[in-house]
Amino acid sequence: MNEQQHPEDRSPETIGADDPSPRHPDAPADAAAADTARHDAAAEPTPPRRGRGILRPILIGSGAAAVVLAVAGVGLSIADAFDDDDDPAPAASASASSEAGDDSDDDSAAALDGTVPAEPADLAAAIEAAIVAAGGGDATSVEIERDGWKVDVRLADGSEVEVRVPLTGEPVVRADGNGDDSSDAPLDPARVAQISDAAIAAAGGGVVVSIETEDDADVRFEVEVAIGGDEVDVELADDLTVVSADR
Repeated sequence: MNEQQHPEDRSPETIGADDPSPRHPDAPADAAAADTARHDAAAEPTPPRRGRGILRPILIGSGAAAVVLAVAGVGLSIADAFDDDDDPAPAASASASSEAGDDSDDDSAAALDGTVPAEPADLAAAIEAAIVAAGGGDATSVEIERDGWKVDVRLADGSEVEVRVPLTGEPVVRADGNGDDSSDAPLDPARVAQISDAAIAAAGGGVVVSIETEDDADVRFEVEVAIGGDEVDVELADDLTVVSADR
């Protein structure tokens, strides 16, 4: 007959085999398993939330795009403004050229219709009046204008002045716009008649509108002759030989 064992007489191995309750030595293993479960749960991705969180980057991106477009529009507007400022104005240049041409035509008309006397004696008289008004010097050109004559006078110091000799009234002396000293040869009033005759003969008729001297070995006088509706530029040597005559 087996003897009945008391609980205090059982060994620990026997207790572990018969007792279903967990024992304290296994507690650390259970804790490690729990920690592993928590880590696995944390590693699982969190599904995105629906709603305003998804629309936020879209709205931000749309706002940024609007800002870029607005800045680009401002840049184009500025560029257009600069382009408009850089556009040339050909109409003004054309108008200025037209006015210059009209003045030349009026000068020729004044000589042709006798509004301004264009005889050699009249040109010589205008030269002498201009020299007196300038206080001395030598004339280098004489030109008929709508209301009188214009004479360039080189002073003793080499500078040049412009003298307007009107049909009536006193001559007006103005400083030359170029500000440069003149080296052109003097225009002797006593030779005006000979110069005019040579130029008119080379042009085939007409009226002398202007005479200008040159500092050139081949060409001494440039004479403009108005004939009909044309103008002829005649170049004469110092001995009044015809160098060229261009219509």
